[in-house]
Amino acid sequence: MLALKGLDLTSLSSVNSQSVDVPKLDISNNLLTCMEGIDVWQKLKWLNASHNQIRSIKHLKSCSNINVLNLGYNKLSNTKHLNKLKELNALILNNNELDSIDGLSALKELNTLVVSSNNLETADVTPLKKLQKLSISHNKLYEFPFIQMQKDIKDLKLNDNKIKKIPEYLVTSCVRIKILDLGNNCLNDFQSIDCLTKLAHLENLNLRGNPICSIEDYHLKMKDKFPNLKILDYKKMSELYFKAVKEKAEKNAIDNLTSKKKKHK
Repeated sequence: MLALKGLDLTSLSSVNSQSVDVPKLDISNNLLTCMEGIDVWQKLKWLNASHNQIRSIKHLKSCSNINVLNLGYNKLSNTKHLNKLKELNALILNNNELDSIDGLSALKELNTLVVSSNNLETADVTPLKKLQKLSISHNKLYEFPFIQMQKDIKDLKLNDNKIKKIPEYLVTSCVRIKILDLGNNCLNDFQSIDCLTKLAHLENLNLRGNPICSIEDYHLKMKDKFPNLKILDYKKMSELYFKAVKEKAEKNAIDNLTSKKKKHK
């Protein structure tokens, strides 16, 4: 790997004389505003350009062999030119200024997409049929992205949005989901999550920050509905359940004692 991170670079042209045959390049934590000069690294498979000030990625189109691309923490407002990177397996675009993710239809091999902490109100991932991990957390979604074609998806993070409803197709098409993060949305009651009980492989579910979590005996009811769940709201389900059972027993004991005292008065 060629590591050029944290050098306050404002341009890649000054480092073009360095090895151009490396498969991995780390240019993170610099002051780059564009990718001009990146084209000399034709054999790149892995590129970390996060934590810069990049607004344009048009020069990346010449690096068509990249498998993993990290452009997180930049100033990108669109995803144009990424369609040329047809070998991409993982694409990280978190903490940018995106209000859409158009133009990714050619990325047929993509299995990981992270677009959290942007300005997305919708997210069209329909062409990305090999997705296994998708994160669209901390955006402005009012509903699920249409992922009926993503039959291999296992890890889905949609926390910190404004979602009120879970689509029925999720449990008929995305049956392999193991990790589902819906924290800090607008799910009000158990009826809104009932369909999730049909996800046979679901092991890790986060609902923390939704109104549903305030319902009495929440943990007891969740254990009843999801007996195979291992992690709930970032904690072990078994620990949450036994704690809830203990608290319920203590509350019942206090209520019974209070009731008896009232009868003797």
